[in-house]
Amino acid sequence: MIGGPLYLIVVYIFTMWGVHTLIESHKMKGSGCYADLGLVWGRKGQQCIRWSLAATAFGFNCIWISSTVDYLGMLFPLWSITARLFVLLPLVALLTLVRHLKLFTVTNMP
Repeated sequence: MIGGPLYLIVVYIFTMWGVHTLIESHKMKGSGCYADLGLVWGRKGQQCIRWSLAATAFGFNCIWISSTVDYLGMLFPLWSITARLFVLLPLVALLTLVRHLKLFTVTNMP
């Protein structure tokens, strides 16, 4: 019960620190990406930032799955909760790889 809210508070603090640092680095360097915040810790720091972003995206997608499993129960009442959960897992893996939602819009097609 305490782990979930505590994790959200830690992520919030980490995100606010990251946004502040990114704004400061943008003022000094010009353009950059979020992984540039890891340059403080060297190349391993950039990899750490990228892995943490991927883990956070995967976590948000897992939350989406857990809320969608209930709705799938209405469509497929004979499926167990476990079956409905694992049916969506490949979709979550693919959604985690997408960095920009504009890839899904039809109007962005060339």
